[in-house]
Amino acid sequence: MAFVFTRVDDRAIHGQTVTLWSKIYQNSGILLIDDEISNDPMMRRIYKNAAVGVNVYIYTVEEALQKAKQAAASEKSYLLIARTPLVFEQLYKGGVDIGKKLTLGPVSQSEGRKLLAQFTSLSKDEIAACNFLSEQGLEIVFQNIPTTPAVDWKSIRIEP
Repeated sequence: MAFVFTRVDDRAIHGQTVTLWSKIYQNSGILLIDDEISNDPMMRRIYKNAAVGVNVYIYTVEEALQKAKQAAASEKSYLLIARTPLVFEQLYKGGVDIGKKLTLGPVSQSEGRKLLAQFTSLSKDEIAACNFLSEQGLEIVFQNIPTTPAVDWKSIRIEP
């Protein structure tokens, strides 16, 4: 089964993920793909504990090339989360079925990032990754929470 929900959110796992998105998209757990968090034992514990009652699996991008493929091929359903669209581009290019839709949630403004939609700022490389994924047929939308309307990537798509 492909991932039931694929999301970019620079906060990774937090209350909205657990209380809102994971209730809408019934799942057997959350796969968080992030090199920094995966390599920091304290941060791993913090993120696993943030999702009370939900199984959380945290992998580096390299580990995810195998583990996410296994999850996508299993009978179970999972949420797939990363803090940047660059991760999803890497997974896609590595042969991982990341699903048919990518939801862009909050990504903080920082140097080199441009505000594209409310709460979502991306760098040139992140924009290029989204353009690549869109060209591969993925539906990409901006949506902070489930109760707000989604905005289609193609409606504001820009070049990096």
